[in-house]
Amino acid sequence: MPSYPVFLSAILLLMWFFAGIMPLSASVTDEDYPNIRTSDGSIMVSSSGTLEGPGIYTLCADLSEKNATTVIHINSDDVILEGAGYILNGSGVSDQASYGIRIENNGTKIQNITIRNLTVSGFETGIFLDDIEDAKIERCMVVKNLQAGIRLTNGTNVSIIETEISSTIPDSDISGGSGICITDSDTVTIRSDLILGNGKGDEGSGLVIIRSPHVAIDDTTITGNAASGVITQGLFSGLIIQRNIISSNGVSGITINAGCNGPQISGNQIRENYLAGIEISSSNQGILAGNLIVGSRIGISLSESEQFSLSGNELKGNTLNFDVTGSSPSQYIHSVDISNRADGRSIWYLTETSHVTIGPDENPSCVYAVNCSGITISDLILSKGGAGIFLINSENVSISRIAALDNAFGIRIGYGSRSISVSESNAEKNLIAGYAVSSSDNITFRSSSAQNNVAGFLCTSATNVTCNNCHAYKQEGLRRRGPSGFQISDCKSVSIINSTAEKNQFDGIYLKSSPSALISGNSLSSNDIAGIAIISDDAVIKENTISSNKAGGILVYGNNSSISRNHIISNKGRGLAMDGSTRSRIWDNIFNNTKNSDISGDNFETMWNLTPIPEMSIIGESPTGGNYWGTPGLTGFSDSCTPGTDDFCSTPYFIEANNTDYHPLVRHGYQSEAAGYESLSDSTESWDINQNGRSELQDVVALMEKISSGNYSETRYDFSGDGAVNLQDVVVLFELIQKA
Repeated sequence: MPSYPVFLSAILLLMWFFAGIMPLSASVTDEDYPNIRTSDGSIMVSSSGTLEGPGIYTLCADLSEKNATTVIHINSDDVILEGAGYILNGSGVSDQASYGIRIENNGTKIQNITIRNLTVSGFETGIFLDDIEDAKIERCMVVKNLQAGIRLTNGTNVSIIETEISSTIPDSDISGGSGICITDSDTVTIRSDLILGNGKGDEGSGLVIIRSPHVAIDDTTITGNAASGVITQGLFSGLIIQRNIISSNGVSGITINAGCNGPQISGNQIRENYLAGIEISSSNQGILAGNLIVGSRIGISLSESEQFSLSGNELKGNTLNFDVTGSSPSQYIHSVDISNRADGRSIWYLTETSHVTIGPDENPSCVYAVNCSGITISDLILSKGGAGIFLINSENVSISRIAALDNAFGIRIGYGSRSISVSESNAEKNLIAGYAVSSSDNITFRSSSAQNNVAGFLCTSATNVTCNNCHAYKQEGLRRRGPSGFQISDCKSVSIINSTAEKNQFDGIYLKSSPSALISGNSLSSNDIAGIAIISDDAVIKENTISSNKAGGILVYGNNSSISRNHIISNKGRGLAMDGSTRSRIWDNIFNNTKNSDISGDNFETMWNLTPIPEMSIIGESPTGGNYWGTPGLTGFSDSCTPGTDDFCSTPYFIEANNTDYHPLVRHGYQSEAAGYESLSDSTESWDINQNGRSELQDVVALMEKISSGNYSETRYDFSGDGAVNLQDVVVLFELIQKA
């Protein structure tokens, strides 16, 4: 038998050896377990439970959720949880709320908490902090949780430092899962963290900030999250985002939503985010400085915001580098200096400026002018912006010889701008419109062209707009947007004259709710729907050539139209369709289509002829009265009618009930235009305008460009045989090449 002193010594030795290694069956407090402290004062923790008293608690094993919804619950002030590299493991199933660490005390504020050096994985929320002040999470791994890596509510002075928050992904089909979610908190620091691969669908972001002022995000990498890298919601201020790498997120790098005022975003590298590098809406008085933004659809987007200051930002390789939109001129008042560069060229953003000339020496990437006057912009190539040129409430601006390529809008004029002229310019491959006018007055486009945009010339809610000698070729895009050459709605006093619209995916000219429009002297051909579609009253359509459109020449859905002296030929579908149109006047036109008319709806009081007058008619003979009704095969009414004593057809032409042309023109020496095209040239050599050895549709474009220059009159290109080289010859050449 050992002596008592020896037995006691053995017991004391065992107690010393196991000191501080104590299971946490329900709770651990300093008072209950004064004998399990280690030599450094730590309390060793080896199972789940509640830390109810101040102290330093150190994990000595990995801990699992098992049947508990919370592995470690802290409801006391002055606690340090030292993870020592161990792991808290959840079940990875979100059938109930579960937490790796939950810090809350039933509405009583908790102060002075530190969590460090541990991994938390597999819970609905990795670390949850509520109603807490002076807390730190540092050097942790919060990975593969289901709804939030770290969720903070009602916190003050909280820091998350040198921590990885990654792969927060729901285990079901729902979208969501955020790396860090901060709500109704104040003074939060995110520093030197890695926020990686969180979320599923378009709702899971790296860092979500809700109604939480004075959040600072520094020196952190935020990458590969399903939605935005950083996103804000609700009303707050004092956000600072600086010196971070924010990349490859599924929506935007940084999304600042309504109510976040005064954000400061500086010195960040923002790369390859899907939608936008920085996207700001309904925010005021922020600063964007020294950011590098590369490879997104939009580099910087400012929407419905006021008084931002931008300097030293470098935008490269974005689909659109810089875009500003708003609903009033005040939302375009920003300070954007020329140190901001898009693909190596300065952004010119003028406010309250007069009598400035911008040309090749300045070489901007885009030009915005807000509340400006007397500006001259010329001889530039402007590309990859929200607009190549955007005029907001500006006046007396001259724009000439501009090539606007690959923007959202090539040249955009709006918000009360007035007395603006655009000439000799080309807008190509712009995502919305080559030229766009809204809520402006006295706008003139002259000798300008639009091709391969969604809309060529787009005009809404404007007055006194003129397009003269303009050309719209092959606008295309989503059909619900109606990609047309000239797209006019809710305007007054619009004139489209001496212009062309060809091969547009919708209409050559689309006119809606725009009374008293003048459409004259145009060539409208080979458009997928109609040469002209009119859903408006009091339109004047005269002296146009409307040919080879796929659904119809002219579609009329308005009243009081005046349609005269037009060549409406070779259109598929019908030459003229009228639906519910009343009191229109249609005379002295050439109809030469397989089906010349289609009348439907309540169509009454339409006049199809004048009382005969001794003037030269459209077919070159006197008198003038009704219309010529031919067909390409020379089997139309006017092609074969018997002349009367009055030099019209001897019998009226019955169109539909209550629609009769009483004085249809008769074919004396007139040759059907469609048939006449066949004999205009015996050789294709004269069709080769660009002299590349082939006769092709590019020759039509080349001829149109030459004629538009105003100095091209070689008679060998008088394909229409009218004694002059003009836009009619472009139409005829197109017909010749199509039939060759």
